Amino acid sequence: MIEKLGGINPVSRFNNLQNYKTNSQKVGKDTISISDDAKKMSEIYSLKEKLKMTPDVRMDKVNDVISRMQDPDYIKNAIDATADKIIEDWGL
Repeated sequence: MIEKLGGINPVSRFNNLQNYKTNSQKVGKDTISISDDAKKMSEIYSLKEKLKMTPDVRMDKVNDVISRMQDPDYIKNAIDATADKIIEDWGL
């Protein structure tokens, strides 16, 4: 039968060693700085990505014009306004 070896605890020695190492290795905070050129490049990149996601044709505007063109009163009013502007510009 094996008897207890006294107060030997190999894990406690290891824990004490780790605490010592972590306490002695504490250093100040790291910092970074970003140049103005890098900030501009980042902004340009972000704008390019937004531009890629924007459709070339604004369908809401196209649909609005289509619906207006189907209204006969709109066409008549547009023709009258254009004719009045031409007459005014030519001084007739």
